[in-house]
Amino acid sequence: MEESIKIIISDLNGYNKKIQEFYYNHFFSLKVYLPVLFISILGITLLISGFTNDYDIVQTTFKEEKKQVVLKNYGLIIGFGIGLVLVAILRLIDILRSKKQSRTLFNAQNIYNNKNESFQFEFSDNKLVFYSNLQDWSKQLEYFDYFKFTHDYLNLYTNRYNLNFPELIIPIKQLSAKEVDLLRNILNEKISESTSKVYS
Repeated sequence: MEESIKIIISDLNGYNKKIQEFYYNHFFSLKVYLPVLFISILGITLLISGFTNDYDIVQTTFKEEKKQVVLKNYGLIIGFGIGLVLVAILRLIDILRSKKQSRTLFNAQNIYNNKNESFQFEFSDNKLVFYSNLQDWSKQLEYFDYFKFTHDYLNLYTNRYNLNFPELIIPIKQLSAKEVDLLRNILNEKISESTSKVYS
């Protein structure tokens, strides 16, 4: 007899908010903005330095055994500063645009959730099946590259989606310890379990 584990999610809005929280903490946390801040500060420092210095390059030549020092200003430091500030601005625009698009997607997901009563995930020896009022789908367990249990959730990863963020996050708090062990055994037969902290 084929063993299976069923996980039913009835609080769809709460589930979506938790997924959204994980997503924003991973892709839009402080660590994403720190490089932009660092590049901005470096660019502004170079700009200030470029405007306050009279020269960029010191050229020393010897003519008839006399040392000649020539100070030349090509505006190189100012150019580097402007370049870094522009890079920081473009990166910040990209981050903010991605965040706005993510909000749009999550709002659409909320509308979708409101048309469903519940989600159900069913794990068997060979596949994962998803059921809702609007759609059903199934995937062979081999579709996923690895899995990890964290924060009362099962995280399923595929390298084609993202190396460090799960394609599916499924709550397992409702499962007993015996069911969690059974689920782990089902998954271990087809895919490997990650032992590292893949996302926070």
